[in-house]
Amino acid sequence: MLDLNTTVERNPSQLDCELDGEFVLMCTETGKYFKLDQVSALIWQLLETPQTGLAISSKMQESYDVTEAQCNQEVLRFLTQLADKQFINIT
Repeated sequence: MLDLNTTVERNPSQLDCELDGEFVLMCTETGKYFKLDQVSALIWQLLETPQTGLAISSKMQESYDVTEAQCNQEVLRFLTQLADKQFINIT
C-alpha cells in the first residue's frame, strides 16, 4: 500500500519527454500520453531518484505556499495516480 513513508521511483520502462518546458508521459503498454502541469512536473523531476512521499512533500512546500496537510494529501493523490498507471515503482 502506498503512503507518504513509501519510497517510490520512476518506472524505467515508461517514457517521458520534456517539450517546451512541459512534461509528457507515455504509457508503453497502452500508448496513451499524459501531460503534466507545472506542479506535477516538479514531482516527476523529483522522482528522478528514489524518494518518499514525505520528502517530495517537504520539497514542494519549499516551492509553493501550501499547508503541510494539504501538500501531503495532494502529493499522495498524485503518487497514487502514477502508481495506478504504472509510471512509478514502489521500492
